[in-house]
Amino acid sequence: MESLKIYVNGAEYEIPYGSTLEEIAKDYSKKLGKVIIGAKIDNNIIELFRPITKSGEVSFIHLEHQDGMRIYQRGLFFILHAAARKVFRNYTLKILHTIGHGVYCEIRDDGKTIELTEEDVRNIENEMREWVEKDYRFKKNELPKGQAIDLFASVSMVDKVKLLKYRKKKTVKVYEADGHFDYFYGYMPPSTGYLKWFKLVKYDQGFVLLLPIVKGEEITVPDFKPFPKLSSVFLEYSRWLEIMDIDNVGDLNEIIARGERAVTDLIILAEALHEKKIAMISEEIKNRKQVRLVLIAGPSSSGKTTFSKRLMVQLKASGFKPITISLDDYFVDREKTPRDEEGKYDFEALEAIDVELFNKNLVDLFDGKEVELPKFNFVLG
Repeated sequence: MESLKIYVNGAEYEIPYGSTLEEIAKDYSKKLGKVIIGAKIDNNIIELFRPITKSGEVSFIHLEHQDGMRIYQRGLFFILHAAARKVFRNYTLKILHTIGHGVYCEIRDDGKTIELTEEDVRNIENEMREWVEKDYRFKKNELPKGQAIDLFASVSMVDKVKLLKYRKKKTVKVYEADGHFDYFYGYMPPSTGYLKWFKLVKYDQGFVLLLPIVKGEEITVPDFKPFPKLSSVFLEYSRWLEIMDIDNVGDLNEIIARGERAVTDLIILAEALHEKKIAMISEEIKNRKQVRLVLIAGPSSSGKTTFSKRLMVQLKASGFKPITISLDDYFVDREKTPRDEEGKYDFEALEAIDVELFNKNLVDLFDGKEVELPKFNFVLG
C-alpha cells in the first residue's frame, strides 16, 4: 500500500494513503493540552476525518483559533438543528444573530415566532447533550445538485432547497450524522463528541446558544449577559426582512431572478424603511428638547457619513439647523500617523486622531464660540 509523509512542527510521520489525521491530532492534543478540531495541509484547511491523498506540511487548528471556533460553531449548529427538529417536529429553527458570546435563536411556525418556556429550552439542550454523549461521526457526501435538493425537500428544509436552486456547481457537499443531513459552507469537526462546551439560556421569545471561551488550557462557557438595546436593533432588522419577504438567501436570489423591476422595488422598500427610522430618530431628538449633540459611531465604511447627511435632512425638516462634524477631518498629519505591525498606516488607532483639537472644538461650540473646523486632505495627508 502506498504511504505518505507528513510533517508536523518538524516531526515526520509516515501514514497509509487515504488515512486521516485524527489519531495524530489526538496525540498532539494530549501533548499540548489543547483541543484540536481541524488541520491545514500546505496551508489549506481540511477536516480531521478527510482522507489524506498527498504528502505535505501539516499544522493543526486549535479551538482557540478563529478557524477552530468557526468549525466548532458549525458543529453546534448541526446538532442544534437536529435537536430542535426532534423536540419541535413541525416547526422551524431560526438562527438569527450574535448577542454577547452567543447566538440568539427562535422557533417558528409558518413564519410566526413561538414563545418558548424554560422547559422547552431545557429539552433542546438535553437532546443536544445526548448527541454529544453518543459521539456520532460526521460524514461528508458529495451529491449531484438535483439529488441534494430532493433530499432537503424530503425533510422540509425549504431554505436549503431555495439556496441550492441557484447554485452554479453541479455537485453539493452534504454533511450527515445519525441520519440527519445539513449543508454548511465550511468545515466540520470529526464527531459530535468534540462539542462538549455550550449552554442554552432562555431569552426573549427564544433562546441563546452560548459558545465557549478558550484561555490557554481552560475552556469555559460564560454566563449570559443580556444586551437589550443591541438585541432590539438586531430583532428590528429581522422584522424588516420579514416585511421585505426575505427569510433567507434563497428568497433574495429568487427576487434577483425575477428581474430588474423586482430588485428596484426591493431597494425602494429598503430605503423607505431606513428613511422612516431616521425620521423617527429625528422626532425623538425634537421631543427631548435639550439635545445639542448627536454622536454616530461605527467601523470604517459602515455608512456613518451617509447616515449623518440623511439625519441632517430630517432634522432640518423638523426646524433645526444642524451641522455635521466628521472625525475624518481630525486625522493627524501623515508623518504623525501610527503604523500597524505590517508597517502600514493605522487609521483605526485613536492616536491617528487629533483628539485634543476635537475636544477643544466641541467645548468651544458648547460655549457658544465661533469655530473654524479643519478639513483633512486625504491625498496630501
